[in-house]
Amino acid sequence: MDKNTKNEILKGAIDTFGIDAQIDMAIEEMSELTKALCKYKRSVKKYKCLRTHPLGVFDNVREEIADVEIMLEQMRIVFDALEVPFGAQSFIDRIKESKLTRLAETVTETNKEKILGKEKVVAASPDDAGGSEHRYFVPFWEFAAIKRGERKYIAVKSEDKPEKGETIYIEETNFREDPTGKRVTATVWSVLDGLMLVNEDSVIVEIDII
Repeated sequence: MDKNTKNEILKGAIDTFGIDAQIDMAIEEMSELTKALCKYKRSVKKYKCLRTHPLGVFDNVREEIADVEIMLEQMRIVFDALEVPFGAQSFIDRIKESKLTRLAETVTETNKEKILGKEKVVAASPDDAGGSEHRYFVPFWEFAAIKRGERKYIAVKSEDKPEKGETIYIEETNFREDPTGKRVTATVWSVLDGLMLVNEDSVIVEIDII
Protein backbone atom coordinates (compact mmCIF):
# COMPACT_ATOMS: atom_id res chain seq x y z
CA MET A 1 0.00 0.00 0.00
CA ASP A 2 1.47 3.38 -1.01
CA LYS A 3 1.79 6.31 1.42
CA ASN A 4 -0.98 8.42 -0.13
CA THR A 5 -3.51 5.58 0.03
CA LYS A 6 -2.59 4.87 3.65
CA ASN A 7 -2.96 8.55 4.62
CA GLU A 8 -6.37 8.71 2.93
CA ILE A 9 -7.54 5.71 4.96
CA LEU A 10 -6.23 7.18 8.22
CA LYS A 11 -7.77 10.61 7.58
CA GLY A 12 -11.00 8.92 6.51
CA ALA A 13 -11.18 7.09 9.84
CA ILE A 14 -10.74 10.38 11.75
CA ASP A 15 -13.36 12.15 9.64
CA THR A 16 -15.82 9.26 9.92
CA PHE A 17 -15.56 8.44 13.62
CA GLY A 18 -14.34 11.76 15.02
CA ILE A 19 -11.24 12.82 16.92
CA ASP A 20 -12.58 11.96 20.40
CA ALA A 21 -13.58 8.46 19.33
CA GLN A 22 -10.17 7.81 17.77
CA ILE A 23 -8.37 9.08 20.86
CA ASP A 24 -10.43 6.65 22.93
CA MET A 25 -9.58 3.89 20.45
CA ALA A 26 -5.86 4.73 20.71
CA ILE A 27 -6.08 4.44 24.50
CA GLU A 28 -7.88 1.10 24.18
CA GLU A 29 -5.36 -0.34 21.70
CA MET A 30 -2.42 0.76 23.85
CA SER A 31 -4.07 -0.96 26.80
CA GLU A 32 -4.41 -4.15 24.73
CA LEU A 33 -0.71 -4.01 23.86
CA THR A 34 0.14 -3.54 27.53
CA LYS A 35 -1.83 -6.66 28.42
CA ALA A 36 -0.24 -8.65 25.57
CA LEU A 37 3.25 -7.68 26.75
CA CYS A 38 2.40 -8.62 30.34
CA LYS A 39 1.16 -12.00 29.11
CA TYR A 40 4.39 -12.45 27.15
CA LYS A 41 6.48 -11.78 30.27
CA ARG A 42 4.45 -14.24 32.33
CA SER A 43 4.88 -16.84 29.60
CA VAL A 44 8.65 -16.32 29.49
CA LYS A 45 8.83 -17.02 33.24
CA LYS A 46 6.71 -20.14 32.81
CA TYR A 47 8.51 -21.65 29.81
CA LYS A 48 12.01 -20.35 30.70
CA CYS A 49 13.43 -20.92 27.20
CA LEU A 50 12.32 -19.12 24.01
CA ARG A 51 12.66 -22.39 22.07
CA THR A 52 9.59 -23.79 23.86
CA HIS A 53 7.70 -20.52 23.98
CA PRO A 54 4.18 -20.76 22.49
CA LEU A 55 3.92 -18.91 19.17
CA GLY A 56 0.46 -17.57 20.01
CA VAL A 57 1.97 -15.20 22.57
CA PHE A 58 4.29 -13.68 19.97
CA ASP A 59 1.47 -13.44 17.41
CA ASN A 60 -0.71 -11.60 19.92
CA VAL A 61 2.02 -9.03 20.65
CA ARG A 62 2.64 -8.49 16.94
CA GLU A 63 -1.06 -7.95 16.26
CA GLU A 64 -1.40 -5.44 19.11
CA ILE A 65 1.71 -3.58 17.94
CA ALA A 66 0.12 -3.26 14.48
CA ASP A 67 -3.11 -1.93 16.01
CA VAL A 68 -1.24 0.61 18.15
CA GLU A 69 0.87 1.81 15.21
CA ILE A 70 -2.28 2.41 13.15
CA MET A 71 -3.77 4.48 15.95
CA LEU A 72 -0.51 6.36 16.57
CA GLU A 73 -0.40 7.35 12.92
CA GLN A 74 -3.87 8.80 13.34
CA MET A 75 -2.74 10.63 16.48
CA ARG A 76 0.14 12.11 14.48
CA ILE A 77 -2.40 13.50 12.02
CA VAL A 78 -4.51 14.94 14.85
CA PHE A 79 -1.72 16.44 16.97
CA ASP A 80 0.78 17.35 14.26
CA ALA A 81 -1.82 19.01 12.08
CA LEU A 82 -0.39 22.55 12.13
CA GLU A 83 0.92 23.73 8.79
CA VAL A 84 4.52 22.66 8.20
CA PRO A 85 6.46 24.19 5.28
CA PHE A 86 6.95 21.79 2.38
CA GLY A 87 9.98 19.59 2.94
CA ALA A 88 10.32 20.64 6.58
CA GLN A 89 10.43 18.15 9.41
CA SER A 90 7.24 17.70 11.39
CA PHE A 91 7.05 18.78 15.02
CA ILE A 92 6.73 15.21 16.27
CA ASP A 93 9.67 14.05 14.13
CA ARG A 94 11.84 16.83 15.54
CA ILE A 95 10.94 15.80 19.09
CA LYS A 96 11.56 12.14 18.22
CA GLU A 97 14.96 12.91 16.71
CA SER A 98 16.00 14.76 19.86
CA LYS A 99 14.88 11.87 22.06
CA LEU A 100 16.65 9.32 19.84
CA THR A 101 19.86 11.31 20.17
CA ARG A 102 19.56 11.19 23.96
CA LEU A 103 18.75 7.47 23.78
CA ALA A 104 21.87 6.83 21.68
CA GLU A 105 23.98 8.55 24.34
CA THR A 106 22.36 6.45 27.07
CA VAL A 107 22.93 3.22 25.11
CA THR A 108 26.59 4.12 24.62
CA GLU A 109 27.08 4.72 28.33
CA THR A 110 25.20 1.53 29.24
CA ASN A 111 27.35 -0.55 26.89
CA LYS A 112 30.45 0.82 28.56
CA GLU A 113 29.10 -0.41 31.90
CA LYS A 114 28.36 -3.83 30.40
CA ILE A 115 31.90 -4.15 29.16
CA LEU A 116 33.09 -3.49 32.71
CA GLY A 117 31.51 -6.66 33.99
CA LYS A 118 27.73 -6.80 33.52
CA GLU A 119 27.43 -8.33 30.04
CA LYS A 120 26.11 -11.80 29.25
CA VAL A 121 28.63 -14.33 27.99
CA VAL A 122 28.02 -15.18 24.34
CA ALA A 123 27.67 -18.84 23.46
CA ALA A 124 30.34 -20.68 21.52
CA SER A 125 29.33 -23.44 19.14
CA PRO A 126 29.46 -26.84 20.88
CA ASP A 127 30.30 -28.42 17.50
CA ASP A 128 33.58 -26.53 17.34
CA ALA A 129 34.98 -27.51 20.73
CA GLY A 130 38.64 -28.18 20.16
CA GLY A 131 38.35 -27.23 16.47
CA SER A 132 40.25 -24.54 14.58
CA GLU A 133 37.23 -22.34 13.81
CA HIS A 134 35.98 -20.07 16.60
CA ARG A 135 32.25 -19.34 16.26
CA TYR A 136 30.31 -17.19 18.71
CA PHE A 137 26.56 -16.63 18.76
CA VAL A 138 24.97 -13.33 19.80
CA PRO A 139 21.35 -12.02 19.76
CA PHE A 140 20.28 -10.15 16.63
CA TRP A 141 20.28 -6.72 18.31
CA GLU A 142 23.88 -7.19 19.47
CA PHE A 143 24.87 -8.63 16.09
CA ALA A 144 23.56 -5.50 14.34
CA ALA A 145 25.60 -3.23 16.64
CA ILE A 146 28.73 -5.33 16.09
CA LYS A 147 28.23 -5.31 12.32
CA ARG A 148 27.84 -1.51 12.31
CA GLY A 149 31.03 -1.19 14.31
CA GLU A 150 29.26 0.22 17.37
CA ARG A 151 30.32 -2.72 19.54
CA LYS A 152 34.01 -3.58 19.81
CA TYR A 153 33.85 -6.12 22.61
CA ILE A 154 32.18 -9.47 23.25
CA ALA A 155 32.26 -11.67 26.33
CA VAL A 156 33.23 -15.31 25.83
CA LYS A 157 33.69 -18.37 28.01
CA SER A 158 37.26 -18.71 29.23
CA GLU A 159 37.69 -22.21 27.80
CA ASP A 160 36.59 -21.00 24.35
CA LYS A 161 38.65 -17.83 24.18
CA PRO A 162 40.57 -17.18 20.94
CA GLU A 163 44.15 -15.91 20.73
CA LYS A 164 45.22 -12.37 19.87
CA GLY A 165 45.34 -11.88 16.08
CA GLU A 166 43.12 -14.90 15.44
CA THR A 167 40.14 -14.77 13.08
CA ILE A 168 36.75 -15.52 14.64
CA TYR A 169 33.18 -15.70 13.36
CA ILE A 170 30.34 -13.91 15.12
CA GLU A 171 26.94 -15.33 14.21
CA GLU A 172 23.44 -13.94 14.69
CA THR A 173 20.59 -15.67 16.53
CA ASN A 174 16.90 -14.76 16.34
CA PHE A 175 14.44 -14.24 19.22
CA ARG A 176 14.20 -18.06 19.56
CA GLU A 177 17.98 -18.24 20.02
CA ASP A 178 18.32 -20.14 16.73
CA PRO A 179 21.12 -19.21 14.26
CA THR A 180 19.88 -17.09 11.32
CA GLY A 181 22.79 -17.89 9.02
CA LYS A 182 24.15 -14.35 9.14
CA ARG A 183 27.70 -13.88 10.36
CA VAL A 184 30.61 -11.47 10.31
CA THR A 185 34.33 -12.15 10.38
CA ALA A 186 36.47 -10.41 12.98
CA THR A 187 40.06 -10.27 14.12
CA VAL A 188 40.85 -10.48 17.82
CA TRP A 189 42.76 -7.41 18.99
CA SER A 190 43.14 -8.44 22.59
CA VAL A 191 41.86 -10.85 25.22
CA LEU A 192 41.35 -9.05 28.49
CA ASP A 193 41.90 -12.15 30.62
CA GLY A 194 41.62 -11.50 34.34
CA LEU A 195 41.26 -7.76 33.84
CA MET A 196 37.60 -7.34 32.90
CA LEU A 197 35.83 -10.51 33.98
CA VAL A 198 32.11 -10.88 33.32
CA ASN A 199 32.24 -13.72 35.81
CA GLU A 200 34.97 -16.10 36.95
CA ASP A 201 34.44 -18.35 33.90
CA SER A 202 34.57 -15.70 31.17
CA VAL A 203 36.67 -12.96 29.61
CA ILE A 204 36.21 -9.92 27.37
CA VAL A 205 37.53 -10.13 23.80
CA GLU A 206 38.26 -6.95 21.83
CA ILE A 207 37.46 -7.39 18.12
CA ASP A 208 37.71 -5.63 14.77
CA ILE A 209 35.34 -6.51 11.94
CA ILE A 210 37.17 -7.57 8.77
